[in-house]
Amino acid sequence: MIAWYRSEGDQEGLQFWTYISDSLNLLTYEGMSNEETGFDEDTGESLKFVSRPLYRHEAFGVLFKYVDSVPTSYPDLFHRTGTKRWKRIVTPFYTAREAPAHLPSSFYRDGY
Repeated sequence: MIAWYRSEGDQEGLQFWTYISDSLNLLTYEGMSNEETGFDEDTGESLKFVSRPLYRHEAFGVLFKYVDSVPTSYPDLFHRTGTKRWKRIVTPFYTAREAPAHLPSSFYRDGY
C-alpha cells in the first residue's frame, strides 16, 4: 500500500500506511495476537480464534481489522490465489505475552 500511495502522490494515504508499517515494526512478532485454529461445527468452516496481548492498546484491534479488510477493498492491487482465507474470530481472552521493550506509551492499554 505504501508503494501504491507513493505512486499516486497521495501524501495522506502514504502517511497512514507508513504509520502502520512503523507500528508493526515496533510491535514485532511479540506484539501480535495469538491464533488458534478451529472450525465451526455447524458449517464445517475453518476458523482462526484470535487472542490479543494484554498490554496492547485496544485501538490496535480496530486498526488490524481494517488492515485485514484491505485486500477485498482493493482487488486490483491484491490478487487472491490459493485457498480461501480463514475467518478470524476475536476472542475475549488475552495472551500473557510480555510487551516488547521500548514501546511508546500510546501502544499500551489504559492502566497497564
